[in-house]
Amino acid sequence: MDVQSRPTYLRGDRAPNFILPKRDGAMAAFYDAFLGRPCALLFAGDPKTAKSSLKSLAALAEKGHAAVAVCHCEPRDLPALPEGAEVMLLADPKGQITQAYGGPGICVLTDRNQRVLESFGAGAAGEELEGREPPPLPPQSIAPALIIPNVLEEALCRELIADWQADHVEGYVRTAEADPAKGRTVNPDMKRRQDHYVAPAKNQKLEQLVMRRIAPEVYKAFHFKTGSMQSFRVGGYEAGRGDYFRPHRDNSSPQTEHRKFAMTLNLNDDFAGGGLIFPEYGEAVYHTGPGGAVVFSCSLLHEALPVTEGTRYVLLTFLYELGGGPKRVTP
Repeated sequence: MDVQSRPTYLRGDRAPNFILPKRDGAMAAFYDAFLGRPCALLFAGDPKTAKSSLKSLAALAEKGHAAVAVCHCEPRDLPALPEGAEVMLLADPKGQITQAYGGPGICVLTDRNQRVLESFGAGAAGEELEGREPPPLPPQSIAPALIIPNVLEEALCRELIADWQADHVEGYVRTAEADPAKGRTVNPDMKRRQDHYVAPAKNQKLEQLVMRRIAPEVYKAFHFKTGSMQSFRVGGYEAGRGDYFRPHRDNSSPQTEHRKFAMTLNLNDDFAGGGLIFPEYGEAVYHTGPGGAVVFSCSLLHEALPVTEGTRYVLLTFLYELGGGPKRVTP
């Protein structure tokens, strides 16, 4: 190990996010690439070191730790991965991320929430990784999500379900495209859900209810004052289609970074499966009865689990701060 290399981040610290290119030039963000999995980060220094460490990194990956090697090189100089190696290689051409983590030869093991479990010098060829057992993961914790029952009356829930049944379209996901018109796409690998966009008059009624019944609770719990919100939509997750929404964050593109809190409100309970999980905090399922809402920060990684029987109907919106986002977002 380079004698100047010392781990910057120690047990209990949060490993900072970074965005670096892969071999094909596509950018990858640390916080988004591993979707709530524990991770082994090796700051290899150069491609030769990374190549010699791939076997050890792959062994850690087989034990449950997503593995990534960061190299001080251009993307085109990253070594090719051997077939079946569960390792991501990232290029750090200027060496800034490597130095921020302590320098070449540093390895950092994190938990599912990107907090450091262990950091050490892996040696010039990553030899300290050989045969290493990752430290045990901490027990599951509770995600900082707010559960609010009795937001909508049963009759209004049924009315919104009927609106969805009369008119819905395939839901899209947003990408990181700079052009908003190109930033919306149907992507069944990420999301399968059909959406109904609520009409203006009913949207206004719902907004008033949210400001009366949810905004005060969000302020009390998170000291966040809601200024406005995105136009409402009703989402339908059908078991017959195998609907789901894979792990994602709600504010990770230029078009969504103004979102502060997400609201998911269940409209029914005559289905099986479904519910929300927050993979960075474990596998606990967050679920409410009809008319109840779950509110959480848009920065939290979350997943809508597949519905196994029936159809799960949810009312969805995003909360903005005062002056922090558009009053209406056109579908």
